Amino acid sequence: MAVPEAHKEWASFLRNRLGGTASVTMYDDDARTTRIPIFTSESTDGVVAATIGIMDMNQSKKPLLELRAELMVRSRSNDPVVCNVLSTLAFYLLKDKWQANPGTIFENMVSMYLPETDLPHIFFTAPFEWEEWGKVTLSDRVIHPLLAIPVSNAEADLVTKNSGQDLEALWNSCRTDVFNWSRASAV
Repeated sequence: MAVPEAHKEWASFLRNRLGGTASVTMYDDDARTTRIPIFTSESTDGVVAATIGIMDMNQSKKPLLELRAELMVRSRSNDPVVCNVLSTLAFYLLKDKWQANPGTIFENMVSMYLPETDLPHIFFTAPFEWEEWGKVTLSDRVIHPLLAIPVSNAEADLVTKNSGQDLEALWNSCRTDVFNWSRASAV
């Protein structure tokens, strides 16, 4: 099966902008019925990983509006669990038709792989570290990357009760390093 041109463009976009040691690895679900390519860029600063192919699904909550996305994670360590978490997120979107949007929480995604973590959930937001990536134009579509960040129970509760913007404001005021997957909760 031929790789769609948009998938190649997204991988090239990531490689050109992130640098580091880049690779693409196929991840299978447990039943080996669904696969997703995961792009990784490793450097001394840690790892950035992104899905390739979520863009083929419409993530819009409104039927007449098209919203294409790709998921990204970043970690200060080069722990391969980051890619396992990312592929699991992708499988929930691909197979179970979950939707990831800014401010959405996916519960217990990190704790599946790191049972002792203080940051068991995933929070989705715009890729604030790369503000110009809020919208990426490819030859045949526009995608909106979403950054997946591990959060604590208290941080997830803050998002549920108030908003994702409140959590992000708290992170900014506390100078929280959200890319440290071993950090303490900001709440």
